[in-house]
Amino acid sequence: MANPQETGPLQLSMDRVRAEMDRLVEMARDRGGRALDAVGIKNPPRAEFPAVDVTETNDAVHLVADLPGVDPDLLDLNVTGLTLRVRGTVSPPLIGQGGTLHRSERHVGTFERTFMLPCTVDADAAHADLKNGVLHVRLPKVAAEIGRKIRVQAGECSTASSPTPQM
Repeated sequence: MANPQETGPLQLSMDRVRAEMDRLVEMARDRGGRALDAVGIKNPPRAEFPAVDVTETNDAVHLVADLPGVDPDLLDLNVTGLTLRVRGTVSPPLIGQGGTLHRSERHVGTFERTFMLPCTVDADAAHADLKNGVLHVRLPKVAAEIGRKIRVQAGECSTASSPTPQM
């Protein structure tokens, strides 16, 4: 609202128009943004979907993604070189006969995310599991990427097999 000392009929009218526009935009957002799209107003960007964590252990790379309501048959995971692509479809909610959708904030439709892997993985040995709306992917590292501990033994060195230090 304007400063009370600067309030005149024009300012009051503008404040009412602004408040009504804010109300209409919020109402359109609450209804899934279809009304905003119809008049060419873009919804504000939402966070990336799905939300993921990518971690690395000594022997594998792990991805955990939140995928509520996603059918495992509608998921496609693909590893190419150092890239993992996760693609899928989220079905719209079932509303039931005579039901009305009053607010829609959940992602619906297709999605695709691509992630750079920190090392080379064995895609043939990968395992993915979707349980309770959470996708767990385990991508074992190739043998060359797994560090190997070299055991050091105490004992005398043979002079025949070790170089003689030069002074």
